[in-house]
Amino acid sequence: MQVLLVGEAPEIAASVHALREEAGVELVRSTSPEEGVARLARDPFDLVIDASSPGAWLLDQVRANWPATARVAVVASGSPPSMSAYRAAHQLLARRPTAREVSELVLGLQRARALLDGPELAKLVGAIDTLPAMPQTSAQLSVLLRDDDVPIETVARVIERDPGTAAKVLHVVNSAYYRGQTEIRSIHLAACRLGLRALSRVVLAAEVGEWSTMAAPAAGLDAAEVSRRSARAARIAGQLAANLDLPGDAVTPALLADLGPLLLGLVAPRRLAMLLAQAPPARADERLADHLAGYLLGTWGVPGDLVNAVAHLGEPTAVEREVGIVSVAYVATRLVRGTPPLLDEVPTAGRARLWLRAGLRAG
Repeated sequence: MQVLLVGEAPEIAASVHALREEAGVELVRSTSPEEGVARLARDPFDLVIDASSPGAWLLDQVRANWPATARVAVVASGSPPSMSAYRAAHQLLARRPTAREVSELVLGLQRARALLDGPELAKLVGAIDTLPAMPQTSAQLSVLLRDDDVPIETVARVIERDPGTAAKVLHVVNSAYYRGQTEIRSIHLAACRLGLRALSRVVLAAEVGEWSTMAAPAAGLDAAEVSRRSARAARIAGQLAANLDLPGDAVTPALLADLGPLLLGLVAPRRLAMLLAQAPPARADERLADHLAGYLLGTWGVPGDLVNAVAHLGEPTAVEREVGIVSVAYVATRLVRGTPPLLDEVPTAGRARLWLRAGLRAG
């Protein structure tokens, strides 16, 4: 993995350099944004870390000219990042991060790039005009949640600043899967009920859903249908997971199931048309879309279990030995799309119960 660090950030440089032996990470340093752009024009890089200035000129250049390159902005500790940094960067990093934070960021991106396991996938990512940055509220939460002692009130206020996202979050957490005996009427109560980490996933799904609604027409999809389908898939996944008493979150992967087809539609509309025309869809096309979505989520620094769930939504056996949340999300998504789930894509352990709960015939 090739990493370009622009600006003075000795702690970050040392932590990235320490990954050379462990993970084959190569670090190149540049002193100024202009020099960084010149270096990018000569050599390909998987990741650019901008520690050069509080603005986002460099990352804007990367976004425009090298869209497949991951972008990380270094921000001062104790002060909120600029709006330009939120818009330009896939992830944010403190100026003096711990070695663990740097390692998790770089290795997470490396795992995401491993999803681009063929020339066609890499070509498709390169064809995306602008690899979207992480949605703003989710990006803010990713910074806040690095502090294990962040107050619930602080997290709730960040979410409530975007009324649309807050309303969608409350709608999701009042589903049968999350809800207890009483209705959740505030973000604060949602945080208490779910926990901050689980709540951040719901926020991410809500924001991606909003982006999907805007992006759907450009991808040749019906925005209202995409929204209805993801909501229905999440509801079914939640009910199945609850009925099977499965640990983990099956709702968020189901909510994000259309992210891959949307990305595929933006860069390869013919492949998307082929994917949607087949019942069941061709595995190669479905895998292509899912891996695109997993790659984007990995670029955003989303936890690895959610990246894996979305990236392998059409092939649960790749990540599960027995029926779990990926299998449940897979079945729910297939049911909503009107294509039958395939027996051999779901682990045999627990499959009969899942098929029974989903009202499917095994033969």
